[in-house]
Formats: sequence, C-alpha cells, structure tokens
Amino acid sequence: MSNTICYLVLGSNLGDRLSYLKNAIDLIATNCDIKIHKISSVYETLSFGDSKQNNYYNLALEVATTLEPKQLLDKLKNIEKKIGRTNSDKKWHSREIDIDIVLFGNDEIKTDELTIPHYDLENRDFFIVPLLELNSNLILPTKGQKLVEIDKSVLKINIIRKLDFEIIF
Repeated sequence: MSNTICYLVLGSNLGDRLSYLKNAIDLIATNCDIKIHKISSVYETLSFGDSKQNNYYNLALEVATTLEPKQLLDKLKNIEKKIGRTNSDKKWHSREIDIDIVLFGNDEIKTDELTIPHYDLENRDFFIVPLLELNSNLILPTKGQKLVEIDKSVLKINIIRKLDFEIIF
C-alpha cells in the first residue's frame, strides 16, 4: 500500500498544554503506519467558539500514512483517549488534546464521522498559518486554490503569538 501525505492540526487548552502536544506527537510517531515528516512551530491561540476557555496551543504535522482516512481517524481518536480526552456533546469544549485530520492527500471525504478537507479550514488562521509553515504550496482540493491565497483573505484574529519553543521528534 502506498503512502498518502496528510496534514494534522493538534490543539490543547487544558493543563500542561505543551506536554499534551509532545505526548500526542510521541504516540503518533510510535505508530508504524504513520511517519512524521515535519512539525510546525507552536502557536498560542484564542479559544474558538467560547471565549471563556483557556487559550490553546496549536501546531501542525505533515505525515505520511498507509492507512485509509477512517483508519487514521480511529488511530488518532485512540491517541486522544490515551492522553485523557473525554468526549463531550458540547461543541468547542476545553480539551487536553484535539487532533484534526485537515488534509488527506487530494481526497475529499464527507461522512458522518469525517469531513476532509476540514469543514472550516478556510476560516481558521490557527490551521492555515502552521500548515503554510510546513508547505507553502498546499492546495485546497475542494477549490483547487492555493492555501496561501486563502491565507491572504483570512483575518488573523485567533493567533496571539508564535512560541519560542521547538518540538523535536
């Protein structure tokens, strides 16, 4: 089975946020079906949807995987559970870790469980900025438009700062 290049965005806004991000990266890296190619900088961002929450730390990963999208989603959900994430019916709730599959090759997927590209990618500066740091030539499959062009139209209202911290795997 061939490798597919995917882009993941990780976020944490509870407890030791950097530790949760590092733990998630370590668990992803130990999976033989997923190889991490690049890790973006860590960005501190405002919470999305509920301003009463703690700020998030977000980063993006470029990975290669032999898994199908649903299999990758299941592995990532298991990693979230191992780290301590509990499911909530509340949208945009605080969490130890959140791992989103933002892009999966050039695939477009829409199921009850999974939408790729991420359904709100175009409006989330905390997705776009770290993704462009990894690959400035990314194209949004649904529009055939370069992400850097979308970036120019997105208000940078959620990113507070880029942390002076590098995660090495």
